[in-house]
Amino acid sequence: MDMLYKEFLDNLGHTCPFCHIQQDIFLQNKDAYLTYALAPYHRHHLLVIPFKHYKSIDTMPLRVFDAMDALTKKASHILHQLGYPNTLI
Repeated sequence: MDMLYKEFLDNLGHTCPFCHIQQDIFLQNKDAYLTYALAPYHRHHLLVIPFKHYKSIDTMPLRVFDAMDALTKKASHILHQLGYPNTLI
């Protein structure tokens, strides 16, 4: 679980690791999901991922930002409950 992210990406080739969700989704809403990182930097490395691809962040609709923000806040509470200080947003 201590794989560096660059090594993880090098092993992927040209596939998107988020298109074929191989990890557990433990929270989701209409536009995004919350899961553990496949190449974590620490034990509880969480990711909020939109379900749809966007060419750039500038093309992402506001509702997707809002959906991701809601999951980020829930993730913050989860991390706080796991004992990580200063994780509440």
